[in-house]
Amino acid sequence: MQGGRSDNSVLGSWGGKFDVRASSEGESSGYESEVEITSRISLGYTFDAVLHSLRTFFAVSISLPVAWMCLHPTIGSFRARKFRMVDKGTKTVVWVQKKLRSRLGDYYFGFFSFCAEEEFYLLLLPFLIWNVDHILGRRVTLIVCIGLVLGNTMKDVFGLPRPPSPPVWRPAHQEAIDSTNLQDFGFPSTHAMNAVSNSAFTFLYLTSTPSTFNVQDILSDRKNALMFAFVILYISSLCLSRLYLGAHTPTDLRGGLSLGVILTATYWASSEVIDSYYLSTPNLLLKLIFTGMITLLLMPQPRPVTPTFSQNALLCGLITGCCYGSRQYVDLKSISFHGNAIITGDGMTFSLPEYVPVDLVRSIFLAWNPYLRTFIRTIFGYIVVLLLRVVAKSVSTMILSCVGISVKPHIDRQMSRQRRRKKLRVVRLFTRDIDIVGSAIVKMFTYSVLAWAITFFVPFLDCVLGLLEYEQNQLI
Repeated sequence: MQGGRSDNSVLGSWGGKFDVRASSEGESSGYESEVEITSRISLGYTFDAVLHSLRTFFAVSISLPVAWMCLHPTIGSFRARKFRMVDKGTKTVVWVQKKLRSRLGDYYFGFFSFCAEEEFYLLLLPFLIWNVDHILGRRVTLIVCIGLVLGNTMKDVFGLPRPPSPPVWRPAHQEAIDSTNLQDFGFPSTHAMNAVSNSAFTFLYLTSTPSTFNVQDILSDRKNALMFAFVILYISSLCLSRLYLGAHTPTDLRGGLSLGVILTATYWASSEVIDSYYLSTPNLLLKLIFTGMITLLLMPQPRPVTPTFSQNALLCGLITGCCYGSRQYVDLKSISFHGNAIITGDGMTFSLPEYVPVDLVRSIFLAWNPYLRTFIRTIFGYIVVLLLRVVAKSVSTMILSCVGISVKPHIDRQMSRQRRRKKLRVVRLFTRDIDIVGSAIVKMFTYSVLAWAITFFVPFLDCVLGLLEYEQNQLI
């Protein structure tokens, strides 16, 4: 994934480079790529050249339309303009912090900023899938993941810095909470993209369909109007939290909001077609794995490396597991029980050992209060998902270690000192410190298993145990 040339020149023919200066006066962006990665292993001149060309095309095809929408002919001119706006935006961030800073504000905006983090989605989306609406849950998962992949790619292409601290204030815990530790670039704000995509898509899903969409009809309903007001409050609070916490400038937020609107409109209009494809196409798993690997291979590789590549591997895993798990769940069609035999609508039969009292367990859980079953179902699901995550990560790491790819290589300090004294250049597979390819494989596999468990395995177990009636959960 990290093989090939450094992509600092990906914009060379499009009006700029990743480490271009902020202005003709020589002001630095603070993110110049002064470190040359010499420890990577070349895969051959021809392969490197082809890969570099494909990465350039991929980066430009995603980012150049954004420049055109802002009436800039090239990515370079767009980036130079945004660089100048970062300095102005930093002053705006400082002004906002001086006006709004308070203990209550720290808690309020800290909470809303958390509402677009990985941990929040890993708590909310499973609950949505298991207890509310399977279709809505999987579609929100996909729109969030797709938006993050696109946003992360644009961040590495545009390379616009976050507001510097100081003068901007940041809470001591902010970097620890942020999924990338604020070590990635700033434009566009993926928090702003998520704020629009998850809330606006949910609102549209619950109130209308693409074929019957009418703003006046939707907002004339009192409940819909109240829901819309909550969506506006949520988006406004989350975006303002990024200014308050010093994570983004206004230009980052404007870009994120605009792209979030475009993504929401596009995905909402095509969600039925997308669902229809991955719920019916043959060889789905192979197609998902191939698409994920190609996507990661084509990701821009700025130097120094940013956390976005690792996060994109995680996101590709979530997309793979979500689509495949949803497909398996829909393919069940129905579940019936004959003694200890479980028969699904697609003709599959699972036989449990005679000593497993399936009928007794089902009768007990089905007799419980629905709210209690929901609580037990949720806690049980989280436990299963966490256990599978640990197992998947351990197994994938062990397998990679057996074939010589160490995700977290052991460092023999004595041997390292001896090598330094001998002035020998030691090169591990792909990188000196950590095998980025191995890390990406582990993340993609682990989160594929996690998403598969959320969309299929846990609901299936719930149906077997009597914690969930299969017919109660929407399928298509």
